[in-house]
Amino acid sequence: MGFKTKSYAVIFEAANDGMAIHDLKTGRIIDLNLKHSQIYGYSPEELIAGGIDLISAGDPPYTGQDALRWVLKAAAGEPQFFEWKARNKAGHHFWTEVSLKRALIDGQDRVLAISRDVTERKAAEDALRNSRERLRRLTSHMEHVREEERKRIAREIHDELGQALTALRLDVSFLHKRISRNQKKLIGKAEAMITLVDDTIKTVQRISGELRPGLLDDLGLIAAMEWQLQGFQARTGIRCALKADEAMTLDQDLSTALFRIFQETLTNISRHARASKVEVTLGVRDESVLLEVKDNGVGIDKRTFPRAESYGLMGIRERVSFRGGRFTIHGAPNRGTTATILLPYKNGGI
Repeated sequence: MGFKTKSYAVIFEAANDGMAIHDLKTGRIIDLNLKHSQIYGYSPEELIAGGIDLISAGDPPYTGQDALRWVLKAAAGEPQFFEWKARNKAGHHFWTEVSLKRALIDGQDRVLAISRDVTERKAAEDALRNSRERLRRLTSHMEHVREEERKRIAREIHDELGQALTALRLDVSFLHKRISRNQKKLIGKAEAMITLVDDTIKTVQRISGELRPGLLDDLGLIAAMEWQLQGFQARTGIRCALKADEAMTLDQDLSTALFRIFQETLTNISRHARASKVEVTLGVRDESVLLEVKDNGVGIDKRTFPRAESYGLMGIRERVSFRGGRFTIHGAPNRGTTATILLPYKNGGI
């Protein structure tokens, strides 16, 4: 370990990370600091004599030969940065973060290796990843439960309340026809009741459809989207066009996810876009189902977009993320906005 008598010795030993110097041609360890020795549990002499094989996990890609290839790449002028599964003297495996770089040390070209024990960080990352996966599954389950509840309530409203109102309308019409023509007030009252019942039936149909359109379950996603666009156009005056691949076969969960995302994009357009036209495309791209919603409105300003990130857009991102998809949105001032959603898809369902 004669190098420690040279000019870099103070910095070398003061470092909080493990540091080792490798020969440029052979890749063997020729010097190391005390921290490097402590990380792996071997004495400096053992590490210099045993080399990289001594601290390698032993299974690809964490063998001594793998490490030597990275060292030689660094020697050739290609800096390396990677996570390395190592083994200490007690035989325990742990994770290190390794940086390799060619460096001029005391006038000689060497490879400088810097190692840091990141076992705790990796464990925290794994715990966070597992937590996110559990949260994703829970959220997906809650979405499914909510959709089932919406479906149940929508059907009850449509069937039970709708049927009751229809029966009431028939009864009022029956009475209306049997009121003497000279009973003007009663006739007027009956007609007002018929109008009120008709309006209530329309309201029930609207509420039921907003909870969950029956078309989505009975005729599929494309029919439900067409129905949604018709209503959107009638309410907002925005011209709408849908281009869809009729050959797609989607399962119910994917259809529901796409329909809810589609609804949210229309809501954002009605609130923010000030558009006069919306074009919707639904089809297949590679192994994904594509939903693209394009408007000709004011457009998203990239300078203010992070602040303009609405709960609606956040909801779309979450829905897409849950299914392993991709969501992008871009636009330009006064040139409209395009939202693109890609969800994993195989013909016949997920």
